[in-house]
Amino acid sequence: DCGIGYCCDCTEELFAACCICEGWPLRKNVTYQTRGVYVCSKCVAAYCGDLDALNEYIVTNSVYITD
Repeated sequence: DCGIGYCCDCTEELFAACCICEGWPLRKNVTYQTRGVYVCSKCVAAYCGDLDALNEYIVTNSVYITD
């Protein structure tokens, strides 16, 4: 058990942390994903409709992207 009622393998498969606010656990199937990282709805709403700006912010500021 990884603390949220799922085994560690299922937790890794089903959940992620937001790459902006680090909110966790986020269900991967209801989050915005780009370049292999996930963003919560609160952070997407902060960029309301401007996904190019959101993508640029993620690429520039996310500690989850290493390239």
